[in-house]
Amino acid sequence: MNPKKIFARSFIIISQTIIAYFLIIIPAEYLLTEKYLILKYLYPHQKTLIFLIVFLAVFSINYFLPKVRKAGERFWPILLAALVVSLFVNQAYVGYYNRLQESPKIYSLSNDWSIVGMEIEIDGKNFGPVWQMGKVKVDDFELQIKDWTEEKIIVIQPHPPQFFTGELYVEKYNGRISNRLPFTIKSPGELHQE
Repeated sequence: MNPKKIFARSFIIISQTIIAYFLIIIPAEYLLTEKYLILKYLYPHQKTLIFLIVFLAVFSINYFLPKVRKAGERFWPILLAALVVSLFVNQAYVGYYNRLQESPKIYSLSNDWSIVGMEIEIDGKNFGPVWQMGKVKVDDFELQIKDWTEEKIIVIQPHPPQFFTGELYVEKYNGRISNRLPFTIKSPGELHQE
C-alpha cells in the first residue's frame, strides 16, 4: 500500500474520531454522569480515554466497509472543515459544562419526608467546603445544618410554621442552587395515621 493512501486513511479515521469526540463528548458525559449517574465515579481523563477508544474502534471498523472508505476519500475536504467547526462547537459546550460542574448537585436523600428533629442525609457533589457553608431549604423553609462536607450534608428539621410538600434544594454560599427534589414536611400526627 502506498504511503499517500495510508496517510489519507489514517487522516480520515482520526478526523472522524476527533469530530465525533468534540461533538458528542460533552452531551454524552452530561447524560451519563449527571442525568443517569452511570459514570459519576470516573475521573475526566478516564472518561475521555473510554470515549476516544470507542470512537476510534467504531470508525476504524467502519472504514473497512468499501462505501464508507470511498466516501471518506472523496470528501476529505469536508471532513477537514467539519473538524474545524467541531472545535468551535466543543468550546461552546465546554463553557456551559464547566459552569454546570461548579453547581451543587443532589444525588440522593436518606428520606423524602421528615418530622421535627429528624435527620436527613443529602448525598451529592459540589456543596462547598465546611467554611463556606450554604443553606438547605424546602421551598423557603430553612433546615438546620448538623454536618457539611463537599459531598454530604446532614440536616435536622426544626419546627416548621406549617406542614407541606415542597422542593428540597441546596444553596451554596455564592448563591448557586442545586437541582430540586420533592420533599414533604410532615406532622408527627400523620405518622400514627399511616
